[in-house]
Amino acid sequence: MWRLALLAGALLASAALATPLPALTRLMEADARLQTIGWRLARGNAAFCPETRPATGLLLMDAANFRDPAAIRAALGLTGDIAVNAVAQGSPAQRAGLKPGESVVALAGQAMATLPPAPAQDPFRLAGLHDRLDRELAMTGTVTLQLADRAVTINAEPACAARFAIGPAGQKPVSGDGRVILGQADVEAGEGHAAAIAAHELAHVILRHSTRGQPASAIRAQEQAADRLAPWLLANAGYDPAAMLRLAESREDGLIAPATHGSWRNRARAIRAELAVIAAAALSVVACGDDPAPAVVLPAGNVVQGPVQGATVFADRTNGGTAGVLDADERAFSAVTDATGSFSIPAAPTYPYELVSIGGTDTITNQPAITMRAEGGTA
Repeated sequence: MWRLALLAGALLASAALATPLPALTRLMEADARLQTIGWRLARGNAAFCPETRPATGLLLMDAANFRDPAAIRAALGLTGDIAVNAVAQGSPAQRAGLKPGESVVALAGQAMATLPPAPAQDPFRLAGLHDRLDRELAMTGTVTLQLADRAVTINAEPACAARFAIGPAGQKPVSGDGRVILGQADVEAGEGHAAAIAAHELAHVILRHSTRGQPASAIRAQEQAADRLAPWLLANAGYDPAAMLRLAESREDGLIAPATHGSWRNRARAIRAELAVIAAAALSVVACGDDPAPAVVLPAGNVVQGPVQGATVFADRTNGGTAGVLDADERAFSAVTDATGSFSIPAAPTYPYELVSIGGTDTITNQPAITMRAEGGTA
């Protein structure tokens, strides 16, 4: 998929929307679907993502983000510009009782009436509110919203550090700067379809990919890595990991861009191979870290990684020693991956730990593997 270094323009989805209520309702429903998908992906993989943050599953709305703010306020019966746009199903925001279309009078102690005025179709004031929300959650783990008729406090939960949003009409899926942007048509095409696209883009965010200044070969390698990680993210979120294969086999989807992204046949072949690894691992516990091939910690203590050969995987002590370094007392609890990326820790660690994989070569891309971390356990 196409990724941009800066995605401010992609936040203008609602800005170009005309004001009729049916179109607004449809957009808000799509926003709710995407927030639910994003919440499931980000929350379901939180234990394994390299960067997490407290999240609530709440998406705000700013009437100034639209072409005709007054019409938006009138259509929703808002008392001001700021409102609840979407609430992810199963999220803290939903459990707190928030509903789309409710006016927000104050956020984290700041009255919305004191916000600086914003011109029509301005995306930046809304982005600033979401930044304020994130800062408050990072400091306290909770945020209080004053609505027109009540105050609501939301207790956040850890999630992969990513925001999900719908882009302008005709938007192709993009990711970067911690954001995942999908087109409304993709979101409305079905939950499995949208989840696969969102998982692929989230994989780019997790792996910190960037296309800036990269040759086509490097971009293709990034796409292959995201293709392979996405099924694991889907599985952790409770989705069918094969949805990624169905997406790759669709010639019409924007995912397939042979010039820089590789042929759909080759990408589908790699995804099938990854699905076989998932099936063999039985999905006891899935962990994704910096490496595109996540780890699965099985009840017997075996760890099955993707096809990274020659990586040293060890139980890295969390209550002492040097983090990320194989210390002398950890050598008894280490192993080296074979050509399939499989290995078995020879003994149960006697200390609290997390699993770390260092070194090795990705046998699909022939590139050096990236350090991977996975949730471990206690003695």
